[in-house]
Amino acid sequence: MNKIIRIPVIVSAVIGLVLCSGKELAAQDVDVYRIIGRVTRVDSEGRSVIVNRGSVVHVIPDSICRVRSARGTESASTQILTAATIVEVYPDSMRAALDKSSDAVTTGDLCELYAQIPVSVAGSPIGMVAMHDIVFVDFYEELPIYMLAELIRAPQPETLAAIMQRFLGELYDQAEMGDYSGETTRTGLYAGMTIPEAFAFTDTYKLERFFEYVIQDPGAFSGQDWIFVDVFRGWIRAGTPVHASDREP
Repeated sequence: MNKIIRIPVIVSAVIGLVLCSGKELAAQDVDVYRIIGRVTRVDSEGRSVIVNRGSVVHVIPDSICRVRSARGTESASTQILTAATIVEVYPDSMRAALDKSSDAVTTGDLCELYAQIPVSVAGSPIGMVAMHDIVFVDFYEELPIYMLAELIRAPQPETLAAIMQRFLGELYDQAEMGDYSGETTRTGLYAGMTIPEAFAFTDTYKLERFFEYVIQDPGAFSGQDWIFVDVFRGWIRAGTPVHASDREP
């Protein structure tokens, strides 16, 4: 499992490096964590990349990051391609210079980097999901239900609760309007229920169980956008496992 790693950096020593106000950080209990971003562009000579993480998520300028392949389906099957150094940070992205020119790096590959994250965000299931660049989108417009920047901007419990309600709203809407052909679940938290019944029966506890399942093997989800209700339905049909290895066949 590709765990988020806290590195031993004294936060006060690096606050000045982050492109956000000192007052904003001082008001939060923050620490340095490893997060994942995705490569959105590679220069023509393969010497630098643009990654979709920037100052809004408190990326640390001049820090080291690692680019790894996103072409495996499991975290263990991905390959470190090269190290890089963050040389420019913009609000929603950053540019990293690769340690060596590489034609193996391509758009969609992942970048492991470090950022200052509120401890309350890093300790929450939806925070950990977002830190792995796992993006859940709504059913109809396929827009993100939430993003990491929102959690960092307002890391209060009310923000986390409001986001959970958005996810529940997606499920409740599909419970009323979705067409799932009467399929019935066999095992797990929803044993004996149809998919619409399961959606309607979902509460915050079950949502947290789902997110915990996702972050047990983030490599299978990182760097991609997913229609939330489709992934949640797959989790139900698999018997609501805690680990990928627990999935029903």
